[in-house]
Amino acid sequence: MSMHLLEARSLTAVTPDGRTLFSDLNLVLESGVVALVGRNGCGKSTLARILVGRQNPDAGQVVYYTQVGFLPQEVCIGSGDRIADALGCGEPVAALYRIGAGSVAPSDFDAVGERWDLAERISEWLVRFGLGNLSLDAPANSCSGGELTRLGLIRLLLEKPGLLILDEPSNHLDHEGLLHLLDFLEAWPGGVLLITHHRQLLEHCERIFELSSLGLRSYPGPWQAFHQLKQQELSTAQARYDQARSVSLRAKQQRQKAIERQHRRQQQGARARRGANQAKVLLDFSQQGSEATDARLRNQHGRHVKESRERERIAREQLESITPVDLPVVAVALPQGKRVFRLQGVTVRRGTRTLLDDFELDLNGPQRLAVTGRNGSGKSTLLHILNGTQCPDEGVVEVHETPRLLDQHQTLLDDRQSALENFRRLAPGLSESEYRTRLAVLRLRGDKALRPTGQLSGGERLKVGLACLLLGPNPPRLLLLDEPTNHQDLESIAALEEGLRQYSGALVVVSHDEEFLEHIGITLVLNLNEGVPCVRQR
Repeated sequence: MSMHLLEARSLTAVTPDGRTLFSDLNLVLESGVVALVGRNGCGKSTLARILVGRQNPDAGQVVYYTQVGFLPQEVCIGSGDRIADALGCGEPVAALYRIGAGSVAPSDFDAVGERWDLAERISEWLVRFGLGNLSLDAPANSCSGGELTRLGLIRLLLEKPGLLILDEPSNHLDHEGLLHLLDFLEAWPGGVLLITHHRQLLEHCERIFELSSLGLRSYPGPWQAFHQLKQQELSTAQARYDQARSVSLRAKQQRQKAIERQHRRQQQGARARRGANQAKVLLDFSQQGSEATDARLRNQHGRHVKESRERERIAREQLESITPVDLPVVAVALPQGKRVFRLQGVTVRRGTRTLLDDFELDLNGPQRLAVTGRNGSGKSTLLHILNGTQCPDEGVVEVHETPRLLDQHQTLLDDRQSALENFRRLAPGLSESEYRTRLAVLRLRGDKALRPTGQLSGGERLKVGLACLLLGPNPPRLLLLDEPTNHQDLESIAALEEGLRQYSGALVVVSHDEEFLEHIGITLVLNLNEGVPCVRQR
C-alpha cells in the first residue's frame, strides 16, 4: 500500500495583479513517478514553489510526510561558487581537504561529521552522470546549463529526500544528460513529481496531472495514453460546442420570428380596433391582454436566448482550454540551391579547448540543419557566429541572407517592454489590430499582451519571440533557433512543429529533442561530438 509523501489541501494562488492561477486545488503525492503539465502561465512553477515551501499559498495548506527535494528550472549559483558549492557541500569538502593537509581544527572535524567518504561518493556520482572531468574546486560558472542541471540532480541524491519535485529538468540537457536523467528516475526509490512537457520523459510517468482553467485533472500515464484521452476530450468538447452554438442560433432565430409575429399581431389588432364597434373599455382591455401575452412570450424567448448564449460561452471556453494554438507562419521566398551561408576554415577555441578546428560548412536553399552535441560542445557558439554576434578565432564566414536568432534566453526581447511593444519594435509594418490579432493566436491577449515580458513565464516569453520573428510582415529567410522547445507546453510545441513545417526558409536549429527534429522535417544533422564534425543526411 502506497504511503502519502505530500498532501496539498485546498490551495489557492493569486498573482500580485489579482489574477487567480488556481483555487481550491487538492493533490496527493505518493511513491512513483508522476508528471504535471499545463499551458505556459497556468501556474505550474508557482504550484511547485508552494509545494516545496518556497512560496506561501493565498489559501490552503501543504502537509509533509517526508523531506522534499527541489530542482528549479534554472540552477542558480553564486559568482564565487565552486562545483562543491553547487552540490551543497562546499564547507565539508573544504574541511576534508584541510584535514588531509594536516589540519586538526575542531571546526573542520565538526563540518565533516560522519561524512568521511563524501568526496569519494561525489566523485562516483560525477562519473555516473558523465561529469567525471569536473573538479570540485573548479568554478561552477564554467559549467553549461545542462551540466548545472546534472549537478542539481547529484545534489538531491546526496540530500536523500523522500520526494523530489523537478521543474523542467530536461531543459538544457543533451542526449547523454537525458539518458542519465532517465536512469536517475528509474532507480529513485521514493516519489517524483516531474513538471515537464518532454514527451520522452512523460512516457516514464505512471500518472499525469494537468493544470488548466478547469482545475487540476488526473489522467493515467504514460504519454501515449494521456495523448489519446486528450484527443478524445478535444473531439467531445468540439461536438459540445457545435451543439451549444446550434442551440444558441436556433434560440435567436425563434426569438426573431416571435418578434415578427408579435409585430404582425399588433398591426392586425390596431386595424381591428379602428374598425370595431365595441366600447373603448373593452378594446383597451383586449389590447392590454394581448400586450401582456406578448411581453410574457418576449421574456420567455429572452431567457432562452440568454441561457443558450451562456451555455455556448461555457462550451467555447472549455473547447479553447484544450484546443492547441496555431502558428500561421508568413511564407518566404528562398529559391532552391541559393547559397545561404558558407564557413571556410573556421576555428573556435574556448580556453584550452578547441570547439571547431578548420571547419567548413555550406547551406543552400531552404535546407534544414539540426546541430547536436554534448553540453558545451559549441552549438550555441556556432549559431552566434552565423548571426554575426560572435567572431571565430580563425576562418571566413559568409552569410548571404539576413539571419534572425532566437536564443535560449530570448535576448532579442526587451523585458521592460510588453509583448505588443516588442512585436511592434522587432517587426514593424502592421496595424495595431494586426499585432493584437497575431499575438492572440498564441493566446497572448489582453493583459498578457500588455504586461512587461520580464513578468511572463519562460514559455510565454518564447511565444513572444516567435511572434516577433515569424508572424511579422517580413519573416527572415534564415532562421536560427537555440533549444526552441525549452519551457514550451505540449500544445505550443505542437504548434511550433506545424509552424516550422510551413516555414519555407532556411533553418538551423539546436535541439536535443529527437521527436521534435523528426516532426519539423530536418534533412541535415551536424554532430559536434565527433573529432572532425561533419554534416550527414538525416
